[in-house]
Amino acid sequence: MNIRIFLFICLYALLFGCSDEPSVTDSTKDDNRNISKQSVEESPMLSIRPADAPVKSFITLRTADKSIRMSNIRWYINGNLDKSSKSTRFKTDKLFKGNIVHAVATVNNKEHNSNDIMISNSPPVIIRAELSPAVPDVTSRLTVKTKAEDADDDYISYKYNWLLNGKFAGEESFLETDFKRGDAIKVEVTPRDPDDAGNPVVLKSIILNAPPVFIEGRHEYNGQIYRYYISASDHDEDALTYSLLEGPEDMSIDSASGLITWKAGVDQAGIYDLKISISDNHGGEIHVPVTTVVGTQ
Repeated sequence: MNIRIFLFICLYALLFGCSDEPSVTDSTKDDNRNISKQSVEESPMLSIRPADAPVKSFITLRTADKSIRMSNIRWYINGNLDKSSKSTRFKTDKLFKGNIVHAVATVNNKEHNSNDIMISNSPPVIIRAELSPAVPDVTSRLTVKTKAEDADDDYISYKYNWLLNGKFAGEESFLETDFKRGDAIKVEVTPRDPDDAGNPVVLKSIILNAPPVFIEGRHEYNGQIYRYYISASDHDEDALTYSLLEGPEDMSIDSASGLITWKAGVDQAGIYDLKISISDNHGGEIHVPVTTVVGTQ
């Protein structure tokens, strides 16, 4: 009888002592899997880009979760709801430099918050720039006519870098020096606001020929010969050539000096209109009209 009881106890212990531990291990693994899955659902990846967006850029909400992309999205500026957009793209004219932008997506009554971004500075942009005068010569004072815009309405200043024949020539808003015909001019203009510099604009030009300049004219008549003396100069120091375009048929002009002579008797006294051409032989030419009197009135 004692032997039977002993064997029963041993068999009971063997059967029930080995059946509990596997069920505990399976339950623990299931609990870990549920916790991990629940954690992913509550903390989706949600971000807005670019992180340094200026005022006129599109801000985009990025997520790998399709349900969030299709959800109700709210955008906030400095903590205040903005109703300009309910999609993943956000653009409004209410943004200003320094504003904080934040997005909230609601999925299954759960709110998911994005990161915060601060609206960055927008550097100024040159929209038009031109050298003045457009056709410079050795007498010119070169300046730059510039128009620029700044999305933040900041004050815009300009930095100038002038080059003359490839060599540094100044940083003023103008360039005035002893130019020579054929000089190569280059200027780089960079717009700036209090925070940043915008993209520079480069302008180029060539110093062109300067036309001759008429100074004065005077005439004399001794009753037989009429003379007209003309004075002119050239800023490029070119030798000048004179010719008579209009005048009495037998009136002549010296091509080197510009002296006009005419054998005119007293019977030819009167008022005459002349036209004189002065050329520098480099493409520069002026026409000088002259009204002159021959004889006495």
